[in-house]
Amino acid sequence: GAFHTLLISNARNIGQKQPYADENPPERLERAVEVWAFGSNRNNVIEATLVTLQDLEKDTENESTASEHHEDIAALPALLKFFEGKNIYEVGAGGTHSVFLQKVSGKEGAVVWACGLGCNGRLGVNRPKDRREAEALLRSGDYGFDEARLKEILDRTPQFYNDLEKKWYTPCPVRVNFPGKEEVVRVACGSDHTLVLTGRGLVYAWGLGSFGNLGVGSTNDAWEPKEVTSLSDKPCAWIAAGSKHSIAVTRKGVMYSWGFGGSGRLGQGASRAAALVPGEIGVHP
Repeated sequence: GAFHTLLISNARNIGQKQPYADENPPERLERAVEVWAFGSNRNNVIEATLVTLQDLEKDTENESTASEHHEDIAALPALLKFFEGKNIYEVGAGGTHSVFLQKVSGKEGAVVWACGLGCNGRLGVNRPKDRREAEALLRSGDYGFDEARLKEILDRTPQFYNDLEKKWYTPCPVRVNFPGKEEVVRVACGSDHTLVLTGRGLVYAWGLGSFGNLGVGSTNDAWEPKEVTSLSDKPCAWIAAGSKHSIAVTRKGVMYSWGFGGSGRLGQGASRAAALVPGEIGVHP
């Protein structure tokens, strides 16, 4: 991301030597997946947990990986305890937000979690208008909070649902919901927007819509996932998100781009300043 980094590890500690493929493979496969982060935690973009970085520092078993912090900075990798026991297989780091894909047993698709700055739809959820809506949002994520814990969280984070004119962030990752039974398999984060790819090859986007980087035909922000409908009949196999532009490649190998076109970043010619919907990139050998 702009000021933070996310990583996934199946080692017991970051920096621990991974076994070779022929050295006790069953043990390697049984190791729990862990999610770590370092950098700026402004707007709760990397904390992704209900404890402070100081708590992370105290609880880290290996002192060499303890979180050295100053205000909201983790200068060394910090374990994100929220994701313990969750099979996270892909992460995306935006400018001020983070997205995590959790593999669900028996399903092709993933549960999508997001945290960080929530303004302009970056998290893929609508901002709670009051404490009641904030409580409902946290309950919908199946966190397992008891009543006392839920009250503590809401008491500690009034900016989550108060002062609606000011910027906001969530006290913990929130679950992003999708229409129908779409199964998400990949994620890509731009500075202020996110793309996901489904098992059927559909592309969804949410976040800041400036320059058309969502690909939905306007520059409006999207607070919830919106399908990039011009690609609906062109199943995609790959997605990528730049700062203000987006890329998708279909299963037939055709590449599309949309969003801000400055400095030729859309690959559609020098005169293409912006594209509100995907346009084909002509790649000629």
